Amino acid sequence: MTDDTDQSFSSWLGVVLQTSDSAYPLGTFSHSFGLEGLWQMGEVDSVADLEAQLRRTFIPMVLRVDVPLLVRARRAAKDQSWSSLQEIDRLSAALRWSSEQREAASRMGARRLRLLKRVLHPPAIQEHFAFLAGSLPYTQACVVAGAEAALLAIPAKASAIAFGYQAMAGIVLAAVKLLRIGPFEGQKLLQQSVAEILAGLDRVLDFREEEIGWFAPSLDIASARHARANERQFLT
Repeated sequence: MTDDTDQSFSSWLGVVLQTSDSAYPLGTFSHSFGLEGLWQMGEVDSVADLEAQLRRTFIPMVLRVDVPLLVRARRAAKDQSWSSLQEIDRLSAALRWSSEQREAASRMGARRLRLLKRVLHPPAIQEHFAFLAGSLPYTQACVVAGAEAALLAIPAKASAIAFGYQAMAGIVLAAVKLLRIGPFEGQKLLQQSVAEILAGLDRVLDFREEEIGWFAPSLDIASARHARANERQFLT
C-alpha cells in the first residue's frame, strides 16, 4: 500500500532523477565550471584546496545565485509571468561577470530547453515553448531549470536540490580528471558539498532580489584567463 506522499513523489521523482543523471546530455562533462582555470592559476592543487574552494566559491554560488533565481523562475513560469522570467534571465547573466561562465550557463540552459521539448515533452510546454525558446534573452541554466520545474510540477525545493547536486557532481567529476583524485575521495567531497547545500537551502529559497549574488573574484579572474588559455581540457 502506498500513502499520499508516495503518490505525490511518483509524479515527479523519476523526471528529477533522469535530468540529474550524468547520462542526461546537458553537456556538463565538457565543463569544469571554472575549476580548470583555478587549477591553472595554482589555486587548486590538492583535495584540501578543492574542499576549500567548494566551500568558499562554488557552494555559495549555487546557494546565493542559482537557487534563488531558480525558485523565482519557477514561480514566474507557474504564474505565466513571462516578462518577469525574462528579467530573471537577464539578472542571472548579469551576476556572472566572466563571459565564459555566462556563456556556459546559456549553452547548458539552451540544451536543457531542447531536451525538455524533445525528451520530456510535457503537454503544458506546447503552448509556451515558442516563448521559452525564442524570448529568453540568455536561456540561463538555472532559469530554464526553474521553468522546467513549473511545467513538470516539480516542487521548488526538490528542483533546487537536484540543480545543486548536478552542479557539485560536475565540479567533482572535473576534479577527478584535473587533480587525479580517487573516486572515493571525489564521492566524499560530493557528499559533503550536497550536505552543505541542503543545510543552507531554506535560508536562500526566498531571498530578496538585493540579497542575490556572491563575490568570487578568484573564480572570475580564473575564468577570464581560462578563456584565453593555450591549452585546456574543458570549455570552462
